[in-house]
Amino acid sequence: YDPREESRPAAGMPEKPLMAAPSLEKLNVMLKLAKIGDIAAIQQLLEDVARSGEKYLPFCTEVDKLVRGFQLLKIRHFLETMIQAHEESSQ
Repeated sequence: YDPREESRPAAGMPEKPLMAAPSLEKLNVMLKLAKIGDIAAIQQLLEDVARSGEKYLPFCTEVDKLVRGFQLLKIRHFLETMIQAHEESSQ
């Protein structure tokens, strides 16, 4: 028995469940803000997104965690991944 087997996702399954993301426009604005390091503006936009629906709370929680740690590169990577997923799902 290998306990590591339980922690691995099943074949073909994403490691993290897909989370609801805000509009592509808001994602791009957040990415632009992350690129210039405007943490306060990202936090304000996150508050707006959180107020727009409970389904966005996992997204907001994830970005907020990175914002509070001033992890701008991780924020950018996360947002770029969300933008790519958004674009792929709309094709």
